[in-house]
Parts: sequence; C-alpha cells; structure tokens
Amino acid sequence: MQRMPTLQRVETWPPTGFHDRLWDTQPEGPGDPLVDAMARAARPVSELYSEALAALGLTAMCTTLGLAIATRREDSGPDEVTVRVWRDQRGMPAETGFVHLGPSVGLLDAAARARLALDVVHTGVRLLIEARGGDPSVLDACRDHVEASGFVYAWSGGWTSSPDRRHEARATYRLAADDDFARARLEVRQRTSGATTSSSDETVAFCTSARLHRSARTLRWRGSAELSFTPYVGLVPSHDGGPLSARSVGDGWEFTLPAPLAVRAPGGVGIQEDPDAPVPTVVGTLA
Repeated sequence: MQRMPTLQRVETWPPTGFHDRLWDTQPEGPGDPLVDAMARAARPVSELYSEALAALGLTAMCTTLGLAIATRREDSGPDEVTVRVWRDQRGMPAETGFVHLGPSVGLLDAAARARLALDVVHTGVRLLIEARGGDPSVLDACRDHVEASGFVYAWSGGWTSSPDRRHEARATYRLAADDDFARARLEVRQRTSGATTSSSDETVAFCTSARLHRSARTLRWRGSAELSFTPYVGLVPSHDGGPLSARSVGDGWEFTLPAPLAVRAPGGVGIQEDPDAPVPTVVGTLA
C-alpha cells in the first residue's frame, strides 16, 4: 500500500510577484487590485500557518495545498468570500482549491486583510483534511500560531563567524502584512560574549521563506573586517537591488544599504481602505 504524503504547506495563488507591480497569475498580466491585495496579505499568513502545519503530520494526496484567488464574477448575493477545495486530487501537482472575493474585500486595511487571509487559509486546509479523513480540529493550533505571532513571519539565518573568530554575523528577516515584502537586517556581534554589537537599518527582501533562506546563504566575510549579503533574492537577478554590506570602523560597524527598491502598496480600482470595515464571512465547500 502506497503511503500518502504529509501535508507541509498551504499557498495562495499567485504566490509571489514583482515588488513594483500588481501580482497576477501571469507575471506580465494586467493584474487585479483585489487579487493583488489578498495575495500579498496571505504571504506572512501562509508562512506562519505552514510552520505549524508541517509539525502535525497530516496526510494528503500532495505535500501542498494551493488556493487560487480570483474575484467573483457575479455581483448578486451576499458579499462573502468563498473557498472551494477539490475533493479529488485530479492529477494536479498540488491539492487544489479556489478562493473568490467579493467587492467588500477592497474596503479592508492591511490588518483586516491579514485576518481574512487567515480565515481563507484555515477554511481551505480544514476542508482538505476533512476530505482526506483527518481531524480538522487539530488545525486550530495552526491558527493560534499565526495569531500568537501577530501575523508577522520572522526568521533569522545562522550565525557565520569571521575568519579571525572574533565576530559573527547573520541576516534577519521580518515579513508583515503592510506591503507583504520582507524587511532584512544585518547583525554583527562579538562571538565569545554573544552580545549584539551592531545592527543595520532595514532594507527590502523578498516575500517567501524559500527566497529568504537563499538570501541568508549569500552572506560572506571578506577578511575579518568586511562582510555582505544580498537581501532581495527575487524572481530575476537584475531585480536584486545589490548587497547590504558592513565594515569594521573603530569599535563599531558601518553599514551600507543596497539601492532602494520601491515596493508597490495595494491599491487601484476597488481598493478604498476603511479601518472600520468588517471582515467578510468566509464560506467553504468541497467540490
């Protein structure tokens, strides 16, 4: 009997995009402001939810659930968000579901979009686990993990020692719901005491944990007084923005940030943020 894979991740589609344009299912597509806003809001939520999900050991037909986001074509009926997950895997590379947004999503601010993204992700994974014969109640731990983290995904690379073993450095990252691209810092500390001696200002990094891990692996020492890494490891190398570097100056460290990358905030037709707008109801079904 073939053993079923363990469900490791949940992703919304489109999962990524360029920092300076609307996200779309096609990188060069015109984009939909509602889909863009929702896909961006889902980035830290998906990363946090997947962290807790992987530890549960739940089985499915594939290791990933992909939830494709679109706007609802019809305007009639209740203004709710619907999540429909396929009961059958149908030969796709991932377990599959579809999310349809009503116009009220455009009234949400960044914090409310993050809460809606959690409702969407949680509903989708619950439906899938129910279809695969598991207990969906255990997924409450994943929801609790996202909320306890304040909807902010934080991760740090390992400490890397300087050639003279006097100092060590690492890249740290923070992915939040404001524009949903991570922000990175470079930290340098004395290796023996463990005290942080200096930290750079934040600069733009990419929006997925896989790319943040790749970014952290670019950290290199050049001798014992200089080091650098590339914060933004994006879709194409020409968009990386350059390195964040540091050099020893007296008893401290001087940092040079990469060329700034202008991150496009959610906006456009249908986006009119109202901090008092209620989060729409999410309704889930199996197809």
